[in-house]
Amino acid sequence: MPKPARRGRYTLEDLRIFLAVADAGSISGGAERCFLAPSSVSERMSALEAALGTKLLRRIQRGVRPTPAGRILQTHARRCLTQLEQLNTDLAGYSQHMRSQITLFATGTSLSSLVPRALETFFVANPEVDVDLFEKKTDQIIEAVASGRADLGVVSDNQHADLRFLPLCRDELVIICSPNHPLAVHESLRFGDCLDERIVGLRNDASFHQFIQDRARQAGRKVAYRVQVNEFGTLGRLVAAGAGIAIVPKSITPQLDKRLHLLPLNEPWAVRQLYLCMPSVRETPNPNADELTDHIRRQTQ
Repeated sequence: MPKPARRGRYTLEDLRIFLAVADAGSISGGAERCFLAPSSVSERMSALEAALGTKLLRRIQRGVRPTPAGRILQTHARRCLTQLEQLNTDLAGYSQHMRSQITLFATGTSLSSLVPRALETFFVANPEVDVDLFEKKTDQIIEAVASGRADLGVVSDNQHADLRFLPLCRDELVIICSPNHPLAVHESLRFGDCLDERIVGLRNDASFHQFIQDRARQAGRKVAYRVQVNEFGTLGRLVAAGAGIAIVPKSITPQLDKRLHLLPLNEPWAVRQLYLCMPSVRETPNPNADELTDHIRRQTQ
């Protein structure tokens, strides 16, 4: 019987990067998701193919697509990483003196107001429970909850057959500018009008930044950022000082500089419904996740 071919070495990080590239459909898209340079990701993928002795990605007109071998690796890598994260979760209690833990994924919009308010009351009522909190895009959150990597998710979509979605609240995107900005005389603005201006935005790793970038790409445009900052408070102060305009969730504007002028963003996608998503059926009951669900929902009533 012939011996199996000897394989080279590769790491869990190689698998994570491969999944990011395969899911994004391009080297650059995978690099953006992993916060790496495209050249570095390309080298890692070539090394992974060499280690496995087969071609994993096929170049197409606008990106890459997994080969048949790549699709097999996609399935096994996703399963492997999910099981590893579950292992870490299951063992976490032993390293944390048996404290309970909930994993919550949320969009940047909900993290700016809704989630912090819910956590304030939840921690007071549940001092023994820890929350592992991550900011992600809606599609990444839904995938994480569906695969078991997250207990709960706050998202702006409700499409997945294996998940349950509870409506929370509606949020609207608005444009903020200084009162003396030329755009302040308008009653509302289209997204394309905003892209003609110098924009103050969040940094690349913020899910809200990625949302705006996706909308610009769909419109065939680019966002001309004058500066990118870490959080909405700094963004609001710079806009009020005349550094440019910004697109923000209306729900966070009470926290911003009172001098700001608000304009409705006249786009169908500017009004979004937020949902709390969770597995339709939990394999293991999670009363702490149920308790956090109640606290999040109370903030929208």
